Amino acid sequence: MTSIFSLLSSFVNKYFTDHGLAFAAKKVLGISLVTTVLPQVLISIIKWFFSSVAAVIIHYLPEDFAVRALNYSGVTAYLMELLQVPEIVTVVILAFFIRFIIVFIPTVG
Repeated sequence: MTSIFSLLSSFVNKYFTDHGLAFAAKKVLGISLVTTVLPQVLISIIKWFFSSVAAVIIHYLPEDFAVRALNYSGVTAYLMELLQVPEIVTVVILAFFIRFIIVFIPTVG
């Protein structure tokens, strides 16, 4: 009777040990992938999404939108171009459009 109990306990021990180690290895692998690879993938997807949205918005804006909105000449126009004010206006408008889009996402906005 003792030998049968010993044999059964060794089978059960081996079964749980093998599956327990496999379970632990899968959890460690999963956690390491989630903490190292997933953020990089999400960052690249978010960068792609926002660059696509920016490209679409900039495509539909007139080329001289910032110049028409900020109609200056002389030294003021030179300084505004030097400080990239038209690009700043474009970025601000893009930020407003992105904020407007984010409001319509139920879990985020």
